[in-house]
Amino acid sequence: CHTAQGEFRHSCRSYQNNTLSRMASLPPPPVTPLDVLLQVGHPSSTPTPRHDATTLLKTAPLCNWGICGTGRICNDFVQALKSIPSARFVSVAARSSLPSAQSFASKHSSPSLPPPRAYGSYAELATDPDVSIVYVGSVHVFRLSHAKMFLEAGKHLLLEKPVALSGGDAREIFDLAKAKGLMVSEGMWTYYFPAVEYMRNILSSPNNLGRVVSVSSDFHFPAAQQEDPMSSPLYSLPLAGGAGYYAGCYPVAAAVAVLGPPDDVKAAGVVDAGKGIDVCGAVSMSWQGAEG
Repeated sequence: CHTAQGEFRHSCRSYQNNTLSRMASLPPPPVTPLDVLLQVGHPSSTPTPRHDATTLLKTAPLCNWGICGTGRICNDFVQALKSIPSARFVSVAARSSLPSAQSFASKHSSPSLPPPRAYGSYAELATDPDVSIVYVGSVHVFRLSHAKMFLEAGKHLLLEKPVALSGGDAREIFDLAKAKGLMVSEGMWTYYFPAVEYMRNILSSPNNLGRVVSVSSDFHFPAAQQEDPMSSPLYSLPLAGGAGYYAGCYPVAAAVAVLGPPDDVKAAGVVDAGKGIDVCGAVSMSWQGAEG
């Protein structure tokens, strides 16, 4: 699971439409047990059976999507939804700017479908009766409050990574989903890369490579060249910025996908004295009977 940043970005571009399309086409079940929900968000080393993608695209029921947020990631997700016959983008909400939501809706409208509705608040999106599932792509510091709001409104959820800011927040989200009989999943798209699925199938096959004893994974990007330190949430401590939440979830997810939840975690990093956010870090996780 070790790759240079350039190679990783190239792989992301190659798999983006395929990955988001497969995620977006999964119909939300009416009731999903908590243990299954957790497995979706954090797969074990044994792959769960998957439907054939072509069959799923042809047979999946119509699913109406609402989009919470109007940023770049939300834009990419809706772009992928357009290739899914069973997925329909019906509404979008911006945090406090109706013009931003209207611009987003206009950009992604289709001449063959009714125009998506635009809302100037997330609360309005939660009350839209036509929305069955919401993609939450808002800043993750608000993940818990937004997830609870949509679950209380009876909406299934696909939460952009990280799924929450803490284990306690994540448990609160999944417990509420279980009580409401709703689906919640984390949008960790790397889990759905064909290469990752292929790896997991190899590891779970009877004649595999043997017992995995360690996983090494890195994720790097030149943040100062890609994000404005003065305005980007990445550099904002109040908005839960920092390398851990924005980039650390990828290598952690790679290890968990192979070895499952760790028994012990240790971490060290460097904190920007001015901003108060972590700019880099290293995590060591250990499992009983393995080295990580």
